[in-house]
Amino acid sequence: MVSPFNSSKGLVFVHILYLIAFLLLLISYLLVTINPISNAFTIWNYKDSQYKILKTLYEPNTISRMRGLFNKPHNYTELISWIHNTINWTEVKPSPAPKDPFSIIELGEGKCGEFAILYASACIAYGYDVRLVVILRGNNHEWVEININGTWIHVDPTYPPSNMIVNNPLVYINNNYELNLVVAFKMNSYEIVTDKYNN
Repeated sequence: MVSPFNSSKGLVFVHILYLIAFLLLLISYLLVTINPISNAFTIWNYKDSQYKILKTLYEPNTISRMRGLFNKPHNYTELISWIHNTINWTEVKPSPAPKDPFSIIELGEGKCGEFAILYASACIAYGYDVRLVVILRGNNHEWVEININGTWIHVDPTYPPSNMIVNNPLVYINNNYELNLVVAFKMNSYEIVTDKYNN
């Protein structure tokens, strides 16, 4: 019996199999390589705006003005109530969206980004170190992490005090959010925290 690989059709068939295997390997390689490059490009385009917001929030004048808005001390969970007594949730994103706490207070409403900025500013005024957390790929949402005894604690100030979301990073994945790229921004640095909110 003659082997099919000894014929010219058999050799073509073998070459096609090699080509398919090569293409599958190439696609796998590109998926692994391009995603981090794509993520880096997305973060690069977004980070300067976050750094600028955080720089404003950490300025001594901003901290002093924010502290002047409170008539008694608040801890980080009590500040969520203060936020919801200060601004209202809106379905429509303000345009242009205010990027400093006093413009947000003056406007009196906002979406998750405005709630996060105002909450972060209030926390900073009380001495907490904060990170602004943003879903850059997936559902559009923002929240805050605060550093408590060396641990970054998830706080979503968008939710009202009656439904407070504190230290529950899986709340989004459990509610079918798409979390392909989640980044926590500090003053001049960032950390990709996608796994924290997915696992």
